[in-house]
Amino acid sequence: MQDNQLPNILRLTIIVIGVLLALSFVPPLRVGDTKLRKVNLLADIQKDKPKRVAKVDSSEKKIVIKPPVKNSSCPEGITCIED
Repeated sequence: MQDNQLPNILRLTIIVIGVLLALSFVPPLRVGDTKLRKVNLLADIQKDKPKRVAKVDSSEKKIVIKPPVKNSSCPEGITCIED
């Protein structure tokens, strides 16, 4: 029978967390054309920073919404359904 593996799992967990913590202090890297992002262990539970909203000049073009054209005739052989 095998021995209890619980201490090995605890060691592995501590090693993984230690490696991720060490990687969080490394600045973003570039490998060739690929940019590697910074590791953030708490990214899932941190609040996102609000994004800046672009200012819109009201003197620019205004959007004109045209009313839909209603087709009053139905092709032959098709039953028209009106809402």
